[in-house]
Amino acid sequence: MPVPIAEQPRRGLRVAVGALVVAGLAVGGWALLARARESAAVPRPPAATVPPAPATSTPSTNLHHPPPPPVRLDTLGWTVQLAAYASLDKALAHADRLAADAGVPALVTPVPQGGKGPMWYRVLAGSYATRAAAGTARASLWRRGLAAEGVGDLVLAPYSYHAPAGASLEQLRRRGLPAMRWSNGVILLGAFVGPDQAAYTQAALKRAGVRANLLPRMGTP
Repeated sequence: MPVPIAEQPRRGLRVAVGALVVAGLAVGGWALLARARESAAVPRPPAATVPPAPATSTPSTNLHHPPPPPVRLDTLGWTVQLAAYASLDKALAHADRLAADAGVPALVTPVPQGGKGPMWYRVLAGSYATRAAAGTARASLWRRGLAAEGVGDLVLAPYSYHAPAGASLEQLRRRGLPAMRWSNGVILLGAFVGPDQAAYTQAALKRAGVRANLLPRMGTP
């Protein structure tokens, strides 16, 4: 019978090939494990942080005269200028007559003339929400004989100094301040377009040691 000669070499070849495959798998697994360890050992870079923006400060303006509060639509800003006197006493007397005899609340506003000119004290009658209302009031003053016909300028000056609660009208006047008691009991000083026009009165208040706030006139005159 014939004897198979090539059977033993084939078996040896199969064993060698299997050993190589096992060795290759072992080497590949070790490489993957080593890479995993390296990736776990490498520290992650810290997250980038954005520095906070530096705080910006807005330079203050008009340090001497801070802006007055905003004027509301129902502010009683309109008034009627009836006269101007070189004497505070005469101006206050005229304003007192309007309030006592005619029931018209009035204000006295010091207005310095430029340079070394004289000081004038304006007498302002009433306080109204609109220009039309001030014009109607002026016509009523003409009919009642409280002002000559054609006299009286309509002026928009919504701000007045409000004297502190408990202030005395007589004491304020003795200190040279144009104080007038309003119909609601509050003492007001002058009527101004804004802080610039009120600078003289503000200085007078400071000299007299009186704290007063520049506020819009509101409500019923």
